[in-house]
Amino acid sequence: MPISRILLRSKVKYALSYLYAETDENDLTYFLKYNLFAIYKALLETEKYIKRKQKEQAESLNLIKDTDNINLRQADILKKFMKNPDKLFVINEIMTTYNIAYETARTDLLHLTKFDYLEKKQAGKKFMFRLSVKKYEQKNI
Repeated sequence: MPISRILLRSKVKYALSYLYAETDENDLTYFLKYNLFAIYKALLETEKYIKRKQKEQAESLNLIKDTDNINLRQADILKKFMKNPDKLFVINEIMTTYNIAYETARTDLLHLTKFDYLEKKQAGKKFMFRLSVKKYEQKNI
């Protein structure tokens, strides 16, 4: 909850607003004023979060518009890889991030590998994936 984060970040101010109310004949003005400020800040953070998510979705839609062979989730997965081009991802990470079944995550990653968006490496029994440098430079996705 955004309000909880605001309160957590300003424990001292929260405590002081409570103490001021107690020491000023239980005048709740201090306490209410601080809490209204916390709600206002939480609202601003929520609006910022929504705008960021809308921008990310628009980027994914632009990516998929230019590419016929991937769906929206795969475009979003690809964008995640683009944000971390040197990182190796495992199937379980994608499964957890997108709240999808193991087989769905595996299929998405293998599909992206098939079209050279990702490279697949094997470490023991685990498959690891990373952004394909060759395709990234070629299509400038």
